[in-house]
Amino acid sequence: MNQWRRFQFFDTSEVKEEGTNSPLHISPKYDLGCCTSGHGTLIFGDGEGNIHLLGRDFKPVTFRAFDVRVIRVQQRISQNVLIAVGEDQAGDDVLITHLKIWSLDKEGKDGGPLLVRIQKIFPSKYPQDQITCFTALDDMSQIAIGLANGAVILYRGDLMRDRLANKHKLLCPTGPSPITGLWFRSSGKDAILFVTTPTSIASYFTGNKSDRRVELNDAFGCDLNCSVLTPTNQDLVVGRTEAVYFYMADECGPCYGLEGVKHFVSWFRGYLVVVSSEQTSTANVANHLHIHDLQNKFIAYSGTFPDIKGLLCEFGSIFVITGDRKVCQLKERDTQTKLETLFKKNLYGIAINLAMGQDYDQNVVIDIYRKYGDHLYAKGDYDAAVDQYVKTIGRLEPSYIIRKFLDAQRTQNLTQYLQALHERSLATSDHTTLLLNCYTKLKDTQHLNEFIEDNSLHFDIDTAVSVLRQAGYYKHALSLAKRNSQRSHYLSILLEDTHDYAEALDYIWTLPFDQALAEIDRHGRSLVKFIPDRATALLMELCTNYTPKNPKETKNSANHEKSNTHLEGVLAYAVTGFTQFINVVKGEGLSSESEKFIVEPTVAETLVAYADKHKPRAKPEDFIHIYVGHSDWLMVFLEYLVTKDPDHCSELVYNTLLELYLKNDETNENQN
Repeated sequence: MNQWRRFQFFDTSEVKEEGTNSPLHISPKYDLGCCTSGHGTLIFGDGEGNIHLLGRDFKPVTFRAFDVRVIRVQQRISQNVLIAVGEDQAGDDVLITHLKIWSLDKEGKDGGPLLVRIQKIFPSKYPQDQITCFTALDDMSQIAIGLANGAVILYRGDLMRDRLANKHKLLCPTGPSPITGLWFRSSGKDAILFVTTPTSIASYFTGNKSDRRVELNDAFGCDLNCSVLTPTNQDLVVGRTEAVYFYMADECGPCYGLEGVKHFVSWFRGYLVVVSSEQTSTANVANHLHIHDLQNKFIAYSGTFPDIKGLLCEFGSIFVITGDRKVCQLKERDTQTKLETLFKKNLYGIAINLAMGQDYDQNVVIDIYRKYGDHLYAKGDYDAAVDQYVKTIGRLEPSYIIRKFLDAQRTQNLTQYLQALHERSLATSDHTTLLLNCYTKLKDTQHLNEFIEDNSLHFDIDTAVSVLRQAGYYKHALSLAKRNSQRSHYLSILLEDTHDYAEALDYIWTLPFDQALAEIDRHGRSLVKFIPDRATALLMELCTNYTPKNPKETKNSANHEKSNTHLEGVLAYAVTGFTQFINVVKGEGLSSESEKFIVEPTVAETLVAYADKHKPRAKPEDFIHIYVGHSDWLMVFLEYLVTKDPDHCSELVYNTLLELYLKNDETNENQN
C-alpha cells in the first residue's frame, strides 16, 4: 500500500471556536477513549458520569448518565439510540455496572434524552471485571460485552423492552488476553460476532443460538481501536504492525502490506482510515494518518498529526483529536475537483472508477472514456484507445471515432470498433458497408465468415450483400442472401456473377408458385438462353401442375440427364411439322410414335401427367416473349401445353404455334 499513488483528496482545517479565530479545544473532562458519533452528533463520556452531545457548532448538551463514571458509549446507526455502560453507586463503597439505553429522539423528565432501559451487566455468578468494549446488533436483539479478563458476556432478547436478567451467556470464558474488539455481522436472521484479542481472532455464530466458534487466527490479534467492520460486506478489518488483514465470517480474506504501529483503524465512506507511527508509545509521537481507497488502489490522503488521541467520523468529515485536545477536520473534496486532478495527471482509469463509484451521470463517465481514448490515441496506443472508444457506443457519435481511425489508416482498429457497433445493434448501413470493406481489405476471411453467420447481429442485409458482390466475395454473398431469404439477391449473384444457371433454376423450383412465377418473369430469358431444356421443363410445370421441389431433390444430377434426353426427344418430335399440329387441333392427339415422348417422360419425377384443377397455373402466353431467339424450344413448350391442357391454352398460343410450324416448314423447303 505504501507504493500506491498518493493524492490529497481531503482538505485539512483546524476547528475554531464559534465566532472566533481561536482553535477549539475539547474539554479536559471528556474521556477521549469513551466517544462515538452518529446521527449528526459527536458523543463523549467523562469520569464524572456525564455524557456530552456535540452538534455541528460543537456546543455541548450535557446530561447525567451514571452516578460515578461512563466507561463506554456507542451510537447505533440504524436508529437514533445511544447505548452506554458505566458505574452507579449502590451504597457506601458499592458500585454496580449498568448498561443503559436512551432514545435521543425523545426527551425525558429530567430534560435529557429519554432513558428506555437499564440492565445490570454482571450477574451474581459472573465476577465483575473491567469492561474493555461492547457492541449490539442493529435490531437490538443481541448485545455482547468484552472484559479485560478475556471473557465475553452475550445477552439475547429485545433490549428495548425485555428484562435480560436470565437471558445471558458466558460466550467466551476468561483467558490470558483482554478483549480488544467486538463486532456484529448480521444478514437476516443470521448473526456472527467477531471477537479480537491481542493474540487471537475468532467468530461466533450467534444467530441460531449454537454459538459455534470459528478460529480465524490463533497466532495474533490486534490492540484496542485497531479493528473495524466494513459497512458494505461486513468484513472484519484488523490492523497490525506489518499489515492490514481482512476476515470473513469463517475464513481469512485479503491483506495489505502497511508497516507501522497501528493506533486507530476506522472506515469512512468506503475508505480505510489508518493511524500509525514508527514507535509503540503514542505519547508525544507524531502519528501518520492515511486514507486508503482499496477499490481503486490509491491513497486519498496522507498527513502527520501530533499524538492523535481520538478519531471520529461525522458531518461528512473525519475529526482528529490530538493530544493537546485540538480538533482537526478532514473534509473530502468534491468529485469534480478530484476528477480534474486526475485528468491533469492523465490518470483516466482511476477517474473512471471514481466517477462510477460515485454514481456519476452516465454522460460524464462516457466523456471520461472519450478523453481516455483520445489520450491513448495521441500516444499512438491505438489498440488500447479503441478499447475505450468501444465503451462510448450508444452515447458518443460513431463518426467521431471512425474519422480518427480512417485518417490514421488503422483498419484493424476501425474493424474492432465497427464490430462492436454491430454487436450492440447500433450500426447503420454505412457502418455495415465500411466494416465489410475492412474485412475484405484485410482479407480477414475468418471474421467475415463469423460476421455473416452470426444470427444475433442485426445489420442491413441488402447493403452487406451488395458490398460483398462488389468485392468479389460471391460465396459469402450467396450464403448471406440465402440464409436471410433474399431470393432476388441470391438469384442475381448466381446468374450475373457466378453464372451458375443450373443452381439458379434449382433454387427457383423450390419456391412457392407466386415467388417462382415472379423470378421466372425476371430471369426467364437468361435461363432459356443457357439451359433451355431445364428452363422449359420448369415453365411446363408452372403452366400445368407446379409443385415446389425439396431442395435436396434438385441436387440429383441423374434427373438432370433424364430431363435432357426427354426434352431433346420432344424437340425432335416438334420439328416433324404442321401435320401433327392439325391432329392436335382436331382432337386426334399425337401419333403413337410421338406420343411416347410425353407418355414416358424421363422427367416423370417432376412433371405430373394431369394438372390438378385446384392448383394455380401460369398462362402460357405470358412466357412467349422469353423465347425470343429460341423458337425451337418455344415450339416444344407450346406443343406440350396444347397437348396436355388444350382448354387452358388461349388463341394466341395456338396462333403462335401455327406460325412456328409454318415457318419451320418453310425453312425445311428452302433447305431442300
